[in-house]
Amino acid sequence: QVMGDNANFGTQASPVQTIAQGIANALTLGNGQDVYVAEGTYVEKVTLVDGVSLLGGHHCDVNTCDWTRDPSVYVSLIQNTDRQGVLADVSVSNITELSGFTITGIDSNGLGGWATPGTAAVTLAGGTAVVRSHIINAGDELNCNTWNECSSVGVRIVGPTNDPAS
Repeated sequence: QVMGDNANFGTQASPVQTIAQGIANALTLGNGQDVYVAEGTYVEKVTLVDGVSLLGGHHCDVNTCDWTRDPSVYVSLIQNTDRQGVLADVSVSNITELSGFTITGIDSNGLGGWATPGTAAVTLAGGTAVVRSHIINAGDELNCNTWNECSSVGVRIVGPTNDPAS
């Protein structure tokens, strides 16, 4: 169970419940606030925003919220809800970090083919976010045959990008 309530302030003493609300609060605060994500399962669309890093693997459960960070013990699981998965588009630069999560893509279930990509757990669509220290699982390939090709990947990198450092 994920702790918090989206009506809260979004501080460690008063956490919000979703990653999207954490990002919204960080944008309101400004000044490059990071979002610390507690252990639990997050079934939601996660779209990175430039300058707001997402750091998973923090301890906060019904008994204690001491915010100790150990992603191997305090698992922050993102279960994606769409074919892109966690998205970093062209507006997201390398000042933005995604770190310490277990990320699972949706099942392809016949999505994709020669003209359309299947599903991804993480999509870097021209962005240059720093992605590190994760367990990334592609979704399962279901209902695939020669007439209905599909694919599931862990990380899809879509280019080109205008950032020479990428």
